[in-house]
Amino acid sequence: MKLDSYRVIVLETNVLMTASEHAPQASDECVQQCVSVIEQVKQGAPTLALDNSGLILDEYQKRLRAYPDSVGYMFLRKWLDSNWHNIVRVDIRPVNAEQGRFGVLQGRVLKGFDRGDKKFVATAVAAQNKLDNTVPIVNAVDSDYVEHFHALRALGVRVEFLCPEMQPPNAESAECP
Repeated sequence: MKLDSYRVIVLETNVLMTASEHAPQASDECVQQCVSVIEQVKQGAPTLALDNSGLILDEYQKRLRAYPDSVGYMFLRKWLDSNWHNIVRVDIRPVNAEQGRFGVLQGRVLKGFDRGDKKFVATAVAAQNKLDNTVPIVNAVDSDYVEHFHALRALGVRVEFLCPEMQPPNAESAECP
């Protein structure tokens, strides 16, 4: 999948895990899509958005440290560490991160959406507000993004699905507000 129509993206941790072949539900095509996206980010188009509070980076580190030779870990340790200046950092205003409450979401609720993944939604919203441009969340295998696809769209959050097996029905025809 080419993401060059976007200047900035939010990369869900499951993309790094899938590229590292640590998502058993992912097809070979899905793994290759994830590796391709990481390579695109390393080339600078698109660039990455992260939260200033370090919640996403902490999750990347916690999930990938067990796989030090993986694609995802190498991206984290080698590229991310040396390209920190190229990353768009945004304030998501954590109110209670463990409960998935962020000031940037202004009380908007995604009922049933994984609290731990709301930091990605908050980062996409904050980056869109900062850049006045669409900043999608790139997802590989997390079903929450499929199940809450329309609620996310209602918040103005676009999700790009890398894996055909995780593509929600009619996702391509759904308009982003």
